Amino acid sequence: GALWLHLLLFSVLQVLVISSSLEAFGSGFVEPDYMWWWALQDFFHLGGGIVLLLVAMGVFCIVTSTFAAVPDYIVKLMAQAGVPIPRQASIVSLLETRSLGIRVAFNLVLVDMPKA
Repeated sequence: GALWLHLLLFSVLQVLVISSSLEAFGSGFVEPDYMWWWALQDFFHLGGGIVLLLVAMGVFCIVTSTFAAVPDYIVKLMAQAGVPIPRQASIVSLLETRSLGIRVAFNLVLVDMPKA
């Protein structure tokens, strides 16, 4: 957990620093004594940071989708075990909780409210 968080934070900062330094060099803010081999180093670190970000986001997506499939799997197991349907419904309702809050999508503000 801490290693992934470190890699994610390091990669984000790496991409931000390199992209801002390339912008500063392109706009003339940095002196022209920029050595050519520094460009190789910058592109290497920019590429490495982007690859690490893509890997981290891919792993997070895989973990999220795997956990989203757990309730369906548990329903199949409970049906095979002969668990009554009202009990299955109560367990699935506990497993399919989602966090409530405010979301903004397509210029709409959506407020999730708990159902009483």
